[in-house]
Formats: sequence, structure tokens, C-alpha cells
Amino acid sequence: MRRQEDEEGRHGRQGNEAEVIKPSRQVISALATLQGQHDFEVIRDWLQRTLDDLTEINELTKDEVQVRWNQGAAQQLRELLRIAREARSLLH
Repeated sequence: MRRQEDEEGRHGRQGNEAEVIKPSRQVISALATLQGQHDFEVIRDWLQRTLDDLTEINELTKDEVQVRWNQGAAQQLRELLRIAREARSLLH
């Protein structure tokens, strides 16, 4: 059952490239439970700083392939942070 939910979460896209990751309801529920907990906020802040650093590095990167990789990583981080921030409202 868990593997099926993970697969649905990973491959649950419906052709929408903006929707990079689609976590299962179970994952969203876990994120909602973690919201406001100090240790999770430390992790969330680290992910945000990592995204900010990656964005800044990407502005200075000349290699087009590396820019694309960085953009993909930034898109994943941005989506993860959005889902973590909006987890409670996504459950309703």
C-alpha cells in the first residue's frame, strides 16, 4: 500500500509541468502535522536558504547545462517548500 502511494505521489502528474512533485495525501498530512514544530522549521529554513543560494549561484553560472540542472533543482525545492507551507489547506 505504501509503495503504491509513493508511486502515485511521484507519478501523479497529469501533464502539468508546473506541478513538479505531487505528494500523496499521507505525505501532505505528515507535513501538516510538522508545521510549526521547531525542528521542522529549522529544516524548512535550511531548504529556503539552499533555494536562495542556488538561485544566486545560477545567476552567475555561464554553463547552460548547469543552469538547466540548477533550475530543475530550484523548481523542486520551490515546490516542496510551497507544499510544506500550504499542507493544511491542501488537505481540505
